Amino acid sequence: MRKPRLWIQCARNVARQRKSLLIIIALAILVFSILLLLTSLQFKPRPTPRSVLTPGNNWGVFTSRVRAPTDDVTSEEGLYNEYPKEEISFDLDNIPYASLPNAKCTLDGDRWDCTDIRKAVNNTIRQSQLVLTRLLLAFDALFKRYGLRYWLTRGALLGAARHKGHIPWDIDLDIALPEEDYFRLLYLIKNGVNFPQSVFLQRHDKELEIAEKGDGDSDDDNPVEDSRLRDGNERVRYYDVPGAPWNPRLRDTQSCYKWCLTFQHKQCAWHDGLMLEIYPVKMQGDFYDNSKLPHKEQILYKALPLDNLLFEGFSFPVAADWRRVLRTTYGDDYMLIPSPRMRRPYEGLVPDPLYSCHEFTVRGGVVVRYNPRQ
Repeated sequence: MRKPRLWIQCARNVARQRKSLLIIIALAILVFSILLLLTSLQFKPRPTPRSVLTPGNNWGVFTSRVRAPTDDVTSEEGLYNEYPKEEISFDLDNIPYASLPNAKCTLDGDRWDCTDIRKAVNNTIRQSQLVLTRLLLAFDALFKRYGLRYWLTRGALLGAARHKGHIPWDIDLDIALPEEDYFRLLYLIKNGVNFPQSVFLQRHDKELEIAEKGDGDSDDDNPVEDSRLRDGNERVRYYDVPGAPWNPRLRDTQSCYKWCLTFQHKQCAWHDGLMLEIYPVKMQGDFYDNSKLPHKEQILYKALPLDNLLFEGFSFPVAADWRRVLRTTYGDDYMLIPSPRMRRPYEGLVPDPLYSCHEFTVRGGVVVRYNPRQ
């Protein structure tokens, strides 16, 4: 058998080597591609559905406007000077109030056991929400003790439905109740029933003026006597409670929204602590008239029998027609989480949850704390 020529043999060897080299390169590319794919799957954040918040230590940030009044109040724009903005953070996945140590607010007879846990966290927004939850728990305990009715509404209702608690970036709570139950509350307070320490019911001067017209035995057209509100031999007189913005509020005395300082420049004409907004509404059977709430639309919603939703680990009453309330107020997509730029409190102003308004003043057009507690 003839041996192949030398150059043919060399060519074959080179071809074998090239083939092996190509195989090695292909394998290397394949391994690199697999590693790259695995790395991207491991570290690339998955898009979060707008209707679900990612669990874990998930923070959001918004910019708070630090504002103070000017001498020019001829226009809304002239009411404020703009000062350097402050970034405020909030947690999208808060530990529910009920899961925090000493989280309780109960009424046993006339004795309150209502721990103030606002310092259980370090975040300003969450501290404010803990104060608000304590107000709500106190209101709930008192109403259950005396068989009165109320229900969550507006932002509180949206928070319960979508977050099972506070809207993470929100700093107020709203409830509605039948007017007759509000009058019963006033009667209880008149007869010595109180809320826990650092909590009180604030009523606007306009309401107090209306209430005074109903005193005595005159035949005034404004007050109405209702036999359903009898307490023993005494009738409870009631009147047309003012709606927003003169509605009553349950206030915390150890915090400050700083609205009064902002608008009135060094003087607070009303207490400005964190508040539970209270909206007494007129009932028509099982339905209530929504016109006294801020948006002023006269819509009838079915309130009774009351339903319940979880809020911060506790069960609170909501109107029977709560889904329709949310759809009408916030749209059919009320369960969707808004975009990051929309996640901010109303007007972007943040309260101080640790200090009362008496410890603030206005200096150089800026609200500052001048009497820090030790």
